[in-house]
Amino acid sequence: MLSKIILESNDIEFGEIDLIHINKINDKYLCFLKGVKFYSGYDYSFLQKNNKLNVMKMNRDEYLASFYIVDQANFLVEKNNIIIMALPDYWVRRNYVNIYSEILFSWNNDDAYFDWFSLSGEKKRIWLDLSFDCHGLQKKNIENDIIVDCSNITDIPSLYCCLGEAFLGKRSYLGRCLDSLYDCLIDISHSNVKVIFKNSNQMVKALNTDKIRKKYRDDYVSILIDIFKCHRFEIDLI
Repeated sequence: MLSKIILESNDIEFGEIDLIHINKINDKYLCFLKGVKFYSGYDYSFLQKNNKLNVMKMNRDEYLASFYIVDQANFLVEKNNIIIMALPDYWVRRNYVNIYSEILFSWNNDDAYFDWFSLSGEKKRIWLDLSFDCHGLQKKNIENDIIVDCSNITDIPSLYCCLGEAFLGKRSYLGRCLDSLYDCLIDISHSNVKVIFKNSNQMVKALNTDKIRKKYRDDYVSILIDIFKCHRFEIDLI
């Protein structure tokens, strides 16, 4: 099981949840908390009216959302599910929070979001955020050539989903942009390893578009290859 989303109030981490889903109703937010588990010594008192509730990422580096509770009710108590009506402490990225939570929940249960291939660009970007939150920057010594299957690369986020998986394993993180890729490769040690981009025509077609070329002032794939070469990788596009 991966780590879960953490609940905090007044700088006290009092529990964790399996899933959060937020709906907006006028100026308030209706928050569904699934699988609430209170840490030893803590209870529902932290979820009472007028309390502040922070919903925190598993790595404790960032809040997903922050609320002031205006009302709460239990439902399906045997499964520790709770509904909270709340006012936001600041602007809440509701769609981001819901997708982030859904993907994490599915990873924990080997459910719907098992692969990134069919996800939208937005969901793939959130997938990458979650990969970083779960695994961080990983150190690894690579002895064998790396095969990157480009068949499912349709945009920039899918490239980095693919690279993380090829280098470090399922749902792993190897950056989300050119700069972060460069930084991640610093921690990858190897001796004359070759990176083989299989079905590379698909990657070239998806990434070397006029729009992307205008933004980066060069072909994206050319910049990508240069970064790998800077880290002493041999490159083969087939």
